[in-house]
Amino acid sequence: MPWSVNVCDDLSIADVTYNQSDDTFKISVGVNGAGKMNTSDYYQVAVFQYSYDLNAADASTALTKTEAYPVYRIMFGTQHYKAAEFFLDDPRSERFFAMFKNDGGDTHNYLRMYYGGGSSVDLLISPDNKFTAEEGTWDVADMHIWMESDTAYHLYLTSETMGLYEVVYDPISKTKTSERLHTSGDQQFCKGSITGSVSGSNPTFWCHDATDEGKLIEFGHTSVSAARVQSTALEEEAEQIKAELEGAGAEVEVK
Repeated sequence: MPWSVNVCDDLSIADVTYNQSDDTFKISVGVNGAGKMNTSDYYQVAVFQYSYDLNAADASTALTKTEAYPVYRIMFGTQHYKAAEFFLDDPRSERFFAMFKNDGGDTHNYLRMYYGGGSSVDLLISPDNKFTAEEGTWDVADMHIWMESDTAYHLYLTSETMGLYEVVYDPISKTKTSERLHTSGDQQFCKGSITGSVSGSNPTFWCHDATDEGKLIEFGHTSVSAARVQSTALEEEAEQIKAELEGAGAEVEVK
């Protein structure tokens, strides 16, 4: 059945592998946008695979498309999609990708994770723009997935204007385990595109700087639990100091 993606809204490098025996790279690219299925209009999500030969005599023949297949589609015009991020290098051998969309009436925002066989789970359904905490369309510009462990996939979403939102997903239980808006560090000023590590314990990410056009922000991962532990420890220390001062006859307010 013929299909196509005619207008690309977003793409993501899903996987890159190197074959030392013939000195070639295999590249998988995830693409989403308006297209066709036969003669009908659809919104398509597809994977295109390419082979790049480092020993090719001519650069024009080095890149060859080896395979292409759709992974999701919906009748065009019924829903509005904003960004997609693919993650094919999955230890559980399932093809994961996340998509942000708002419904046709622009009344709700969705963050949806798809996995093997076309099944999906909604990680967020909200009428609010998570970057501003106000009701309205969530202006997601781009997403990036980092796999911390088999049970923790971190989805980083950047704003079209400024903001970084993080959602953590457990692919085994297929549930969202935490979420937060970044309100400290340089990463709170992220805008537009985001990329970086896809796995590993010490990731590095890059995004555009909303406060200084043309520059990039580099940042790592900050544990939510570690931040909470630090905050709790400071609160306990403050309460202890308060008790000591009040015991000496001082009136103290802890903020």
